[in-house]
Amino acid sequence: MSSFSFNEMAIKESESSFQKLQIVPEQNRRVTAISKVISDYTGLSLLATKGFFWKAFKEWQIENKKPATYILEAPPDKQKELVKEIFSKITRYLERILKDPNDKARLERAMNQAYEYYLKHFYSSS
Repeated sequence: MSSFSFNEMAIKESESSFQKLQIVPEQNRRVTAISKVISDYTGLSLLATKGFFWKAFKEWQIENKKPATYILEAPPDKQKELVKEIFSKITRYLERILKDPNDKARLERAMNQAYEYYLKHFYSSS
């Protein structure tokens, strides 16, 4: 799969923001695994992808006034819903920095596949 073309300044800012992040180990494990999938699809560095994940997560926390651990502690179906919200935010961030707007549909497919990865590896309906 060919990689996307993104605004380099936004990528560097994202990498820098993730380096400052402090999250619990389980969240870090999940963010890293999901970010790797997104990185593989988009061609973004893993660090930049984690940075966009963090930015989306931080925005979600502010909007919902919830602590970082809230998602991990939520019931499985609620976790699924909350993670979908964060994926939507990440997608919007990446769409804004795409150099070629024609890549939007391809980016959405890549993000949907990354969400499917989350469901397969981290979601348990029990």
